[in-house]
Amino acid sequence: MCTFYYLDADSSSENRAMSCNDALERALSLKPTASSKPELRRRRRPLRHDDGDNDVINIKATAERRLVANARERRRMMMLNEAFDRLRSVVPLDEAYEGRRLSKYDTLQLAQCYIRALRDLLV
Repeated sequence: MCTFYYLDADSSSENRAMSCNDALERALSLKPTASSKPELRRRRRPLRHDDGDNDVINIKATAERRLVANARERRRMMMLNEAFDRLRSVVPLDEAYEGRRLSKYDTLQLAQCYIRALRDLLV
């Protein structure tokens, strides 16, 4: 059985122990204050209405939007991968990485080291 301690205002700031059931009863009996009332928020999207044929149209529109978004994401990833390939061709390879394709993380790490080495040459 667990015990809760609460601060009783009537007993000059004295801690009192109560059981789980007593704590639950006390919490349920408390009246909400103005600050504890939930704030009303506006809905971002209007509620969907059941118009029969609109459901089929909405499903088709959603599927079409997903197809467009997927194509856009594929194009973005292709461009990113091409940029990594160009970076791999410029960064000199360490002996540990000879003969294998670098991961994106390894490519960025080697590029950082290479940039630092070039900066140190200038200083």
